[in-house]
Order: sequence, then C-alpha cells, then structure tokens
Amino acid sequence: MHYSCSVMIVDDDCDMIQVYGLYFTRLGIDSICFSNPQIALDHFQQYHDRYCVVLLDWNLPNINGFELAKRMRKYDSDVKIVLLTGRQIDDLLKNEILIESKVSDILIKPICIDVLGSRLLELCSQTDSHKKSSNNFEIDSSRKT
Repeated sequence: MHYSCSVMIVDDDCDMIQVYGLYFTRLGIDSICFSNPQIALDHFQQYHDRYCVVLLDWNLPNINGFELAKRMRKYDSDVKIVLLTGRQIDDLLKNEILIESKVSDILIKPICIDVLGSRLLELCSQTDSHKKSSNNFEIDSSRKT
C-alpha cells in the first residue's frame, strides 16, 4: 500500500494507539506507535525526517506532551505536532510551554476518530513532499512499546 504520509503516535493508552494505527492505515496514513515517550523521543531523534505529523497525548508518564514536543523541536522545527488532551483548552492557552513547544494543533478528547483522521490528512497535505510517502523504511516492531 502506498501511504499519503507517515505519522508518529505517542500515547500511554495501548488500546487507543492500536485504534489510531488501524484507522490511520485505512486512511492511507502510515503510522508507528509508542507508549513510552522516552523511546519515542530516541526514535524521533534518529528518524525525524520520516514524519509529517506527530500525535502526542498531553498526559504521558514521566513527561507531558508539551515537554516532549519541545524536545522534538530540537530535531525538527517543521514537523506538525498535534496534542490530544482531556483538559480544558483555556487552561492550556495560558501555559507558557504551549508557546515554547510550538504545537501545531490541540484537539480535545474525547474526539471522534473521523475528525482526528481528517485533521491529520489536512496537516499531511501541508507538509513537504519528501515526508509524504512511507519513505521505504522498515522499523523494528520490537521498538513499538
């Protein structure tokens, strides 16, 4: 299958990342999922040029999504980063780290999977063409934690 873009998903809810991954595949979006934010960051540091979009949960173990986004920006200042949160958006907009992390979008949970998919496709269409394919790479499935 030819994918329209590649997305990295970081969420500590293993059930949700499986749902996201399966749905995104149906949309033609290649994805890799991580439940451990440190492993995700290590992977991103090495392979950041392969992703159009990074989808982050706000509430991750040992690090929040904003801080992870901020760290990812050190390796790729152009990647689109979408933060998922169950918090009220007014609280987030007052947070200085929001500005520092340069998050592309914030989506409030619970979110309709179709809305999420549409938003990712929109962001993928705004991305440089060299990141829009699956980039012909294989990822060791043991890294998906």
